[in-house]
Amino acid sequence: MDYPECSSVGMKNTTVMTEKSWVGLAKDWTLNDGNPEFLRELQKKALAAFLNSKGPGKDEAWKYVNTEALQQASFHQPQPILSTVFADEADIVFHCGRLAALNNPNPGMEVLRIREAVQAYGAIVDSFFSRLIKDENPFVPLSGALADGLFINVPAGIRAELPLSVLFHQREESGLLLAHHLIVVLGEGASLDLYLNLGHEGVGHLNALLLQADLGKNARLHLVNVNDGFFNGFRFDQTRIRMSEK
Repeated sequence: MDYPECSSVGMKNTTVMTEKSWVGLAKDWTLNDGNPEFLRELQKKALAAFLNSKGPGKDEAWKYVNTEALQQASFHQPQPILSTVFADEADIVFHCGRLAALNNPNPGMEVLRIREAVQAYGAIVDSFFSRLIKDENPFVPLSGALADGLFINVPAGIRAELPLSVLFHQREESGLLLAHHLIVVLGEGASLDLYLNLGHEGVGHLNALLLQADLGKNARLHLVNVNDGFFNGFRFDQTRIRMSEK
């Protein structure tokens, strides 16, 4: 499917956003008003952790990484999507950093936006944010703070028969700051095949995808990253998996 441009897909407005450095944009990021206060507080803590961190070029871990292009680049925040006009190319579609389509192909598995998951799984969501806030990589709290996130729960003993596919799509000629946050919880003996299709359209985006997963005893997560083309921008994807031996 030929996806519409980000600035024309059911937006509240088509005003051109002011471009800023990635740190400056994060400081002025507009948190989603639809998020529960509990989640907004977690995101504010994550944002504070990011702003207090030693980012690229300021830490020993980045000593041999040339960050000049990133520091000179400018980005803007995607506008909220109010309607979905997407083909069924994946079970879940993020378009320009925002959730645009959600379909759960497996009975017994839960696929929720993080804003919905906090109602029933507030303590679990809180534990994931507690970990990302303490992470030394600045892009980890950045993703948690800014993302329109997803919560995937496969209860104990449930083996998802069909893979869950997630497409991260963007189509914009100017730079967007695209943050994504996936939380995956697999109970004891549960299994899931998770396919992440990292779209590469557009020029000069900053992509920060964070996948956090907790796996119970004998749980199985088959994770496949699909890169479908040349990417002209900045990508800082992070995976954090914790396995239980109990």
